[in-house]
Parts: sequence; structure tokens; C-alpha cells
Amino acid sequence: MQWSCGFGTGTVTLTAVEGAIGVQPREEVRAARRSAAIARVFSARAMDDAGGGKSGLSLPARDRAAFERAGWVFVEPRESLSRAAEARAGTPEARAVCQPFLDQGGNLLVTTDRVAVQLDQGFPEAECLTRLQRNGLMAVRRLEYEPN
Repeated sequence: MQWSCGFGTGTVTLTAVEGAIGVQPREEVRAARRSAAIARVFSARAMDDAGGGKSGLSLPARDRAAFERAGWVFVEPRESLSRAAEARAGTPEARAVCQPFLDQGGNLLVTTDRVAVQLDQGFPEAECLTRLQRNGLMAVRRLEYEPN
């Protein structure tokens, strides 16, 4: 499956990694298990490209490590996880479940319920918050390195 979106004068294409589901386990799941056992709560650990020789798209091992440090695990798809990813819903054990994608450069991406936006630098903070609310959004965290 591929998704293409137009931005400005270009197009960005994302390709689904069909052999994996991204899962962000709830804190109580993480606290009760050693890191090696967390993925097994959901399914078998998904294969990545570290072993070489795998045909088709696979998880890039270089990116997997960064996502795992951020609290994600990648497992083989099961029907219940695939449904949760499609609905962008969690499960009793997972805060988030998603379909991982590769961008045109082969970089791993996950879909979440958050989006980063930057509004015009001339807007006062109150106007930024009003515009977010008007569009059904809310500020979760402000990025320190960029105004608005």
C-alpha cells in the first residue's frame, strides 16, 4: 500500500511495511517486563533488514533502534493489531498501534494522533491557540526551537 500527498510543488510517497505493526506499550506493560519480553505481549518480533537477504520491504534496523528507544516495538501483524492500527486505536496493553511506513529515502515513519504545525511568526500566542481550537486541534507541547 502506498500513500501520496502533494506539498507545495512536490509529492511525498509513503509505502507501508506490510510485515510489521508498530506498538507503543502502556507504561504498566513496560514496567512489568524486561525489554526483550515486551514485544511478545503483542506478537512475534518483526524482522528487520539487519540479517540481510530478505526480499521486499522490511524495517530498517538503523531506524528501528531509535523508535525502540522512544518506546515503540515492532511486531508481526495479527488480526487484532491490524484492526487497531487501521482504526488508529489503542488496545488494553498499548497506548498506540500503527502501520509503519517508509518514505522515499527508506526512512521509517509511524502514524500517530499528533501533528506538528507552525503558524505565522507574527501571530501572538493567544491567536495561535484560537486558530488551533477552531480547527479541532489542541496544543500538546510547544517546540522550544521554533516560535509558534
